[in-house]
Amino acid sequence: MNILIFTAILSAAGIAALIFRGMFLARMMPKEELEKKINESKSVFYDINAKIFVPTAVFLHDSLSPKIYKEFEIIISKFRINVLRTERLLLQLANYIRGKREVKINGGKHPYWNQVGGAEPENKKEDKPE
Repeated sequence: MNILIFTAILSAAGIAALIFRGMFLARMMPKEELEKKINESKSVFYDINAKIFVPTAVFLHDSLSPKIYKEFEIIISKFRINVLRTERLLLQLANYIRGKREVKINGGKHPYWNQVGGAEPENKKEDKPE
């Protein structure tokens, strides 16, 4: 704990020394020269933008963008498959409602139909007169 307090005191002293040194030099300069240096200097936000935001944006674009695009591609393909399945089910429903049902013939193999009256064979051939 003592190390942290000692480090904080030294940091505060160093910051105060830098600020007071700059203020002392600024007071010693003539007013015209001070205004000229202020007008020529860059803003603090320019340095923050150039040293923090731009590298962060470049890193995010180069490293995270491909991963995000890949995930979006997977999500979109899964969504597309689900839409196609839904479209197929809706088409089956529409065909069912219109009467285009697929009738499955059991071929008289179920015992119920055999009891009722005998099912007719599936491939019934009619005798055609020649």
